[in-house]
Formats: sequence, structure tokens, C-alpha cells
Amino acid sequence: MNKINNKRKIIVLVGIIARCFIYHGYGVQKFHPGHWVLHPTKNSTNVIYKIKNLDYITGVLIPVDWKILEPAENQYNFSFISNAGQVCKSMGKRLMIRLNERDFNTTIPASQPQYIIDNDGVLIVNEADNARVIPRLWTPYVMSRFIKLITKLGTAFDADSNFEGIIFPETSLGFKDPPHGFNTRIMIDKWKELFSASRMAFPNSVIMQNANYLYMGDINSTLADYYFEELFAYMYQNKIGGICGPDVFTYDTAATKFYAEYSKKTPLGIENQNKSYLAEGKDLNWLYNRVFLDTNGYRANYFFWSMHENWDENGDGIPDQSFTVAGSISANFLVTNVIVKNSGTVFPNSALPETYDNVCILKSPVMPRVKSADLISFNIHEKINTPGTLRVGYYTNNKFWKADYTNPYEQFFVDCENLPYIFSAKQVFTDESFIWASGITIDIAPAIIQPAQYRIYYAGSDIVITARKGSSISGVEKMGFYRNSLWVVSDYTEYSGEYSVNLENVLPGEYTFYVKQVNLDGSETFSDPVYCIVPDKPVITNHTMPIYDLVTFQKGENISIQIMEINPPEGQTVHRMGVHINGVWINSDYSAPWEYSIPSSCLAPGKNIIEIRQVNRYTGTTTDASAIWSDENVIIITD
Repeated sequence: MNKINNKRKIIVLVGIIARCFIYHGYGVQKFHPGHWVLHPTKNSTNVIYKIKNLDYITGVLIPVDWKILEPAENQYNFSFISNAGQVCKSMGKRLMIRLNERDFNTTIPASQPQYIIDNDGVLIVNEADNARVIPRLWTPYVMSRFIKLITKLGTAFDADSNFEGIIFPETSLGFKDPPHGFNTRIMIDKWKELFSASRMAFPNSVIMQNANYLYMGDINSTLADYYFEELFAYMYQNKIGGICGPDVFTYDTAATKFYAEYSKKTPLGIENQNKSYLAEGKDLNWLYNRVFLDTNGYRANYFFWSMHENWDENGDGIPDQSFTVAGSISANFLVTNVIVKNSGTVFPNSALPETYDNVCILKSPVMPRVKSADLISFNIHEKINTPGTLRVGYYTNNKFWKADYTNPYEQFFVDCENLPYIFSAKQVFTDESFIWASGITIDIAPAIIQPAQYRIYYAGSDIVITARKGSSISGVEKMGFYRNSLWVVSDYTEYSGEYSVNLENVLPGEYTFYVKQVNLDGSETFSDPVYCIVPDKPVITNHTMPIYDLVTFQKGENISIQIMEINPPEGQTVHRMGVHINGVWINSDYSAPWEYSIPSSCLAPGKNIIEIRQVNRYTGTTTDASAIWSDENVIIITD
């Protein structure tokens, strides 16, 4: 059976525990920036010896395949990393690992464990000038397995002072036509889940995400920038890690602009995997400036120089002693405390000045956007050396007063109105004597009220999209919708709060909707996307939502599935809906709503395939007209 062209939804009967984690205080104990080398071959240490006598090389980054570390399900083998660590330690070098879970320039899976391949856990991309194999990390099953590997690695190596950390592969997944069940919103959320679990597993080690592009065919470049901003802010705010780049180019990738924003705040790395700069007439001096010094460049504190089998330690793409290490790298050293902002002034958390000119608000975390009903938190720091403070408080939009009589003054505010909010702090000595802080302004993002997330529509029906406008201190110029990255409509009317657009007679397909608000100051604010589907085949609507690839149940539990038919051709009516498991007919139903209960005894250990068959009849007769089959739904029962 062709796994590439058949759309599948996967149900995994496993118990998954959702964990929420915030690491308090960046403070990783292992932070050794500088010049590193990128090993030329994965799963190997065959040329590490060449850096033994290069004192200015801090360590080596080695790509390691997932299947090397987990050759079979729940069977882990970390001997390669342990042995590589010993080799590095014997030379006074440090070790970092890039976890490799994909294959380039091939359609044959090679880096993934066999059980992941067998359970439909990889996507084979075979587009023009682009062949690769990638794991379906956007699905709960595959991501949960990858996170389990990370957790095991953290237990084994986080306490090793010579093990520097881990880097994840590039964000570009490499397909232009999104596979069924994929969208970038889900992938961003899965990356967040991975990052949080990684920081929990590696509280003392460096974590970086290779980032270059985020164009997977379902979003435009504007929304890609928005998602990158969200992803990097999440890593920064939750003290998880930083950005790394898989290649040095003479041009900017979609991620390059974010290096300047996080310079001196997080680990920033760049890998020199190729010599494209040499082919374009650039030299090492250009590279040195691009990587370390240019304020619009990478501002890296980790640089991974390329090696190859015939690499010459006297040069050939790596600096000799004349390229002073300290001068460039030290300028980009990490500020180990997360920086928070008050209006106009930036302080590290643990390096506040001994005196303030005034009371100040420190907003924490620094949020790239705020949605209605988000919890907004900030600290108020009183002016030092001003005895007799009675209380410190804040005003919301100059009318809501909240006071606190105990230092430290930490405030929480839940936004319940769709307005821009201005917070102003006040330090009170007496009722007649007080001082003010400068305020901070928070705008509220627009939101789609309907349709509901993941709603399914019949072909030919209308989709009514209703949005609530956000807020802007400058005012809103216009609002508009995007449908699958295409601009649909814009309106310049001043809204009291909501407005709608009606999409008539929709065709089968998957739809992503989000709203863009253009403000009078020229800024743009986006809502979170909403995903809908108009199927061209019968679908299971409750457990195998078409937008997902898998859901979870407890093993042994009876499964109730609800089915949505499609409109039959003119002159026909729906007669019955049937359920087939592993090619065997189980049950039929002759009246809507169509719902079936599948006993667990019908599901064998391992992979089970559920298919739905819709049988139509010619109207007013007893003659069957046509049968329409659903996509395959794969149920995996695991221990």
C-alpha cells in the first residue's frame, strides 16, 4: 500500500501525561561559547583528533541519528555519545549533539527507528529538486516518542559537565505541498511542547533550535515571520534556549533578523555547513564580520566551523591563531539573566541599579502579543532611598487603582475588555506626597469568534466568519481576512467591536482562516488561526479530526465513533453507513446521526485500519447507486 498518497489519521491507545514547565532563571551551568567545529560525518568521531592541538577550538558538534540512540522502541543505546564524550574529554574539548531525525536528498528512510517508519511516522517528500524523509513531529504520537528520547538523554548526560548541550534540526521541513493533517500552527505548538520538555530534561545544558525558514505551503511570509517571533519569544520567555542557524549565507534567511533581537540574551549559534560565501567571492574576513560583528548579522556566541575528511588544521575554512577568539566572541556573550523591559529602560533581573530616578514597572514576561483574557503580570520596583513608603500601586487606563502594601510589589491583571491598556505605577509616601512611574502600553490582538476551531462543513454550504477587532493605541485603520494565505477581504469601516464575512458555496478542502488588523500607525496585528475542513469523503468527526493525525485513548476502552456523510449526487440519497476494520465489515447504520461503538475486542494489538463506506441509493428506489469510501484511519494499540 502506498503510504505516501493515502491520507491517514492515526489513533494511538497510550497514556500520555501533559507536562507544563517553566525554568526559573536562565542560569544554565554549562555555557562555553567560542569557536567549535561541526563534525563532517554523523554517528562518527573519525576526525575529532585533528582539533586536539587547536587550543582556540572549544569543542565539537556531532550529528547523531535518532535510530542510533533508539534502535528499537523503548530500547535506548547511548554508547556512541558516551564514547564520543570520552574522546573529547581526553583532548580537553567539549561535546555537543545535533539530534538528527531526517534525511536529505533521498526518499529512503535512514535516520528514524524502524518502529516509527512502520507506524506511518515518516513523510517522504519527493518534489521537484527536493527529496527528503522527515518524521511527522506534528503528530502527537511521533512527538511523544521524540520527547521520550530527549528525556532519557537528559537523565544520562545533563549532569556531565563536559556535555555542552543539544541542537535540534532546522525548522524548514522542506515541502511545498502540506501533507494531510499538517499545518504550521500545529507544528509551532509541537515545537513549544518539545522545547519545554527539553529544558526539563536538560536544566543545566545549552539548548538551541536550528532555524532558517518556515514556509511549508500553508502560510505566507508575513505569517511565517509572526510565527517565528512567537516561537523565539516562547524560548526566551521560558528560559529554554536560543537560535542556531544551519548555514552561513551571503543573504538573510527568514530567521536572520531575530539574531539582533536576542543578541546578548540567549545562546546564538551558526553552523558553517557549506562554503557558499567563497563561491560568491567572499573571504574569511567577510565571514568573520558576518558571524560576529555585523549588527545585522548573526551576533553569534557559538560558531561551528565546517570540517571534512581531508580537513587541514592549518586553515581551509577555519581561523588560525591570528583570528583572535576573545575579541569577537566576548562581545556577544550571553547575559545570563533574562532581560525585561519597562518603558524606555532595560535592566537585567538581578542587576537593577541601586537607585532609580523614579518608581518603575518591569513587565514580565516580555510578550510579543497579548490576547483578550490573557494574564498580564509585571513587577513594580519602588524608588530606592526614599523612606516612608506607604504603598505602591498602579492605575489601569488612569481609572482602576490597585495598591499593595508589601514589598516586593508584584501585580497580576486579567484583561477582560478589548481595549488598549496603559499601566502606570505610583509610589505613595503620604496621601499628598507621591511619585509616578512611566507607563507601559499593551494592545490586544484581534480574534476570530466563529467558526469554532476544527469545524467540519458540508460541501456547498456557507462559512460565516465573525471577528472581534483588537485594540491599538493609534486606532484601527482596516480589518481583513486571510484564507489559506490568500487575502480575502478588507474593510475600512470603523467597528463597534465585531464584523463578519460570508464565504458562499465552499468547495471541498482544508481551510485556514486568520484576521489581520492594520493600525493607523502602520503596524499589523494578527489573530490566531482557525482551521476548518470541507471533506469530499465520509469522515470520523469526534476522534480522528481531519486536522490531526492521531489522538489517544486508554488501552482496552471501547471506542465510540461519530461519522459525517457527504452530500450524495443529485437524484440519490444516503441509504446506509458502514464500518470496516482491517477489511472486515463490522456494522451498518441506516439513520443519521451515524454513530458506532467499537468493542476493544475488535482491535488487534498493533496496527488496525478503520474505513467508512457510504452507500447511496437512487431516490425512490431500492437500487444501490454508488459507494464512497473514507480515507484509511489507522489505529495503533500499544502497551
